[in-house]
Amino acid sequence: MLARYFHKLVHLQLNKRAVTSLEYAMVAMVVAVASVGAFTGGHATAASALMQVASAK
Repeated sequence: MLARYFHKLVHLQLNKRAVTSLEYAMVAMVVAVASVGAFTGGHATAASALMQVASAK
């Protein structure tokens, strides 16, 4: 069973289209993780800024 996965990995390295799609998937994953981190990390400051704007009326 391990030999079958190794054979598929070697075959995947020979296929340039598959390697490119894996690279794009990894870049998309990094962008998604970074955007989630930015949204959750800046939530408290964004909420306080919105409260200040709302109270300035």
